Amino acid sequence: GSVCVIGGGGGRDILTALSTGSREVDAIEINPHIVELVSHRFGRLSGDVYHLPGVRPVIDEGRSFLTRTPRRYDLIQISLIDSWAATAAGAFALSENYLYTVEAYRLYWNRLTPTGMISTSRWILGANALETIRLGHLVRAALEEEGVENPGEHIAIAQGGNVATVLVSREP
Repeated sequence: GSVCVIGGGGGRDILTALSTGSREVDAIEINPHIVELVSHRFGRLSGDVYHLPGVRPVIDEGRSFLTRTPRRYDLIQISLIDSWAATAAGAFALSENYLYTVEAYRLYWNRLTPTGMISTSRWILGANALETIRLGHLVRAALEEEGVENPGEHIAIAQGGNVATVLVSREP
């Protein structure tokens, strides 16, 4: 089906979407230099993932793009796009990410197909261990505001090593 990857980065999620049969991938990357490097300087190494058949690179902020697009997706993928380096270095202005708000998850929910899913993976190292629990509560609140009966039946959380993934499905 159709996939929206928020934070295309080096292309891992793009390749995963294509390898699992997705025909259309909107790869949203806020930093145009990343797309340039992955496409040109490291194009042979990366396979030039942003220009593979079915992939549409979009230079934009993920939430902003989804606000404007009329498209609906079978999967919205947000995985490991946070860097805790800036926060650790004392750049507190960067510590909040507006991709993880009740309003954002209401937007994602409304950009899904009737059988669509949102997948959000986060690092759970050290002080960030509670971020997944926070995200689970935030998603539940978003679904409640959308009028979803029994929102807990639409949410699953899985952990593998230092990564946790929150899955939100239109279908219970």
